[in-house]
Amino acid sequence: MPTASCAIPCSNGDLVLTLGLAACVRGEELDVSETPETRRKICLPLGLLPRMLSREQAAEYCGCESLPAFDDWVRRGIVPKAMTGTISWDRKAIDRSLDRRSGLLSEAVLSIEEWLCEHAGRR
Repeated sequence: MPTASCAIPCSNGDLVLTLGLAACVRGEELDVSETPETRRKICLPLGLLPRMLSREQAAEYCGCESLPAFDDWVRRGIVPKAMTGTISWDRKAIDRSLDRRSGLLSEAVLSIEEWLCEHAGRR
């Protein structure tokens, strides 16, 4: 398979980020296979990661060594499920979940869902 840098210039001068987020962050080259998932490229400014991640990207973002390991994290509630009605994971929701689990974020801090439930009917 061909190897390509994870950052490829776009026609608008920004860079294309491919599937390998961890490789992009480390500045490494990554293997690009001929599948629809890896052919899909997103033009973003340099240093900006996509908000929504595929299952493969989310697993790599979390540092899981395999998709089954990531699926196990999802089953165990370590990271959230894909957003309702999608097959995509919210990078910020993953960050928040891991921050809570590692103690970086207090349980006293409400999620948006918790805040909305608490403030429902107040106007």
